[in-house]
Amino acid sequence: MPTLKLYLDTRSVRPDGTSPLKLSINKNSKTALLSLDVFLSTAQWDAKAEKITNHPNKAFLNSFVMQRKLQAQEIMMRLETTGESAGKNATWIKNRIKAGLSGEDAGHDDLFLAQKVLTPYVPAKFQRVSLYFIL
Repeated sequence: MPTLKLYLDTRSVRPDGTSPLKLSINKNSKTALLSLDVFLSTAQWDAKAEKITNHPNKAFLNSFVMQRKLQAQEIMMRLETTGESAGKNATWIKNRIKAGLSGEDAGHDDLFLAQKVLTPYVPAKFQRVSLYFIL
């Protein structure tokens, strides 16, 4: 199962001394990084706690970052539950998370999830009725 961690990418430092905070997606010893468009100095980031410290807007930024991480975990769990991510690599999962965070996947996800997850548990003669009733 893929894992998510927050990672301050100090390999690319901006002229003001800040680096981008990224979401690290690991699967089968392969890593893909997704930028969260948050830039911090090394003194403002606690890697062990995965929290922003010593920043004027630390409460807002911590809330934003945790919300993004939870949304990414939700998308990743949906991909795992439906079996859609089986045999896929970390880059593929990153692209699906990126699309989900930007809202591109919105619209068919709930119907797709209901059909994929609930159909095996509903008797054949009630499948159509039950899915419409649930949604």
